[in-house]
This record gives sequence, structure tokens and C-alpha cells, in this order.
Amino acid sequence: MVPEDFGEGNINQHSVRIHLIEGINERYIASLFNTNLGRSLSSRGVSGGTRIALDYEAIKSIRIPLPPLPVQGRIANGVQKIREKSKQFRKEAKEFFDKAKREVESLILGEE
Repeated sequence: MVPEDFGEGNINQHSVRIHLIEGINERYIASLFNTNLGRSLSSRGVSGGTRIALDYEAIKSIRIPLPPLPVQGRIANGVQKIREKSKQFRKEAKEFFDKAKREVESLILGEE
């Protein structure tokens, strides 16, 4: 998803901008395409040998599972909560690892 205040950008053969019709939650779509299912749906139309590409026609032909808007919102909110938890777990794991590393270094150096 590109934020509203992104500014200018260049759309070329290596990128595409998708405009959603009303009644589709953009966070739901972003969440969908960041799952194995979404990647599978989007890779069906992939072409190219050495440089894999997904052309406009292939993008237009992707069939997206589209539950009612309130369900899309619940899914998007659920994904956001999971991401926030994951971010917190990664932070805690890094802190734990850094502490363990300092303790090992202290043991090696004979510090108490």
C-alpha cells in the first residue's frame, strides 16, 4: 500500500498501481497478497524465462476472494494485530539475544 502522502513516483514495466473499486478494504487486499494464497494467486499469470513478469492482463485476471466489507475489515485488523505482536516478539528476542551475548562475553573474559 502506498500512503496518500507518498508524493510522486514512477510507474513503469516493473511496477504497477492498482486502483480498487469502492467496497474493497485496501488493507485486506494488501494482507491477502502477503500470504501464500495471495502469492499463489498472483503467480498464476507469471510469464518470462529469465526475468519473471506479471503483465497487466495477468493482473486483471486475478480472481480475489472477496468477503463482505465488514469481514474484510476484521481480517485486516486481525492481521495488523498479529503484525504488531510479531514486531514486539522480534524486539524482545533481539533484547534477549543481546543480553545473552553480553553474558557470554563476560564469561569468556572472566568478568562477573
